[in-house]
Amino acid sequence: MKRLFGIAIVAALAGCAAVPAADKSAATAKKAAPEPELPQLADPNPFANYGPGMASDKAYPMAYEWQSAHGAEIVEATKPETLGKFLASDEAARTLIDGVKEDYSTDPIVMVQIAAITQLVMRDGGLDARRERWTKALLEKVSSTGSFYGAMFCLDQLRWCGYPRDAKTLREVATTWEMRADKEATRHVREFAAQVERELAK
Repeated sequence: MKRLFGIAIVAALAGCAAVPAADKSAATAKKAAPEPELPQLADPNPFANYGPGMASDKAYPMAYEWQSAHGAEIVEATKPETLGKFLASDEAARTLIDGVKEDYSTDPIVMVQIAAITQLVMRDGGLDARRERWTKALLEKVSSTGSFYGAMFCLDQLRWCGYPRDAKTLREVATTWEMRADKEATRHVREFAAQVERELAK
């Protein structure tokens, strides 16, 4: 009896250990098969990563680099008496605003002065008498320019210094402003004008 029991155990072990040759070779081949090589995708944006994005570039300085290098010039250009010259007449105000060019070609000092004037006329709760002249010049630029960048820049200034009554003019911009052969630019300007209209009308 003990002998038969021992034979049964040996047979069972043999059965468990016995794997068909075909199955063994298939398992070995599957294990040895190399992983498929996936294509390495490169981001077309050279500034997508933080390191390259924050690296200094003399040809394209970052805002804080430019400000650090032109600190004294900025102080001189934004003195109240300097800015006041651009608010002395409608023509002077328009001349400064007309300095806004396409995309990134505007003189940074001009942009700083425009932003500084927007703040200047809003001192003391926006009761500066020159505020009306300044907002008028900005509205005229938005309404008359065919420049996408110029319109967007001036709309952004109006968000901070415009009057509630200016909402009517902005409503017209939101429905009639057009940049020929560029429907996307037209849509963006109209949408932004509508946004500023809502903000000023509150």
